[in-house]
Amino acid sequence: MKFLLKVFQIKSHLDPLIADGRLKPTDPDNPQNYWQRFVTAEYNLLTLGEIILDSCKEPRTCSEIAERAGINIDHMKEYIQPLIDSGKLKMTIPAIPTNTNQRFVTAGSEAVIISEEVLLEY
Repeated sequence: MKFLLKVFQIKSHLDPLIADGRLKPTDPDNPQNYWQRFVTAEYNLLTLGEIILDSCKEPRTCSEIAERAGINIDHMKEYIQPLIDSGKLKMTIPAIPTNTNQRFVTAGSEAVIISEEVLLEY
């Protein structure tokens, strides 16, 4: 679970907590960012890609991934395609990307990937 605090008027109250290491910035490369958020140091932030990859350790449909990641299914291609292009995520039926039975799985999983040769046999 993430706890985020907006930084507006309360920056002076946050500085001691940051100095003590009890808070860490979400954008450490840009400390002057007006929209900078802070989280408690014991929590780790996950990117949306990491959440998708974590949920795809077993084959999942787009709707299952969207539900687990808490995103709109209409925007799933924007999130999934870069992971497929980078080789981190694989389709279970790569020969037919729009197949209704299409599932997505992380690259290291032992899920069954149906090749084009297998599809031609049917």
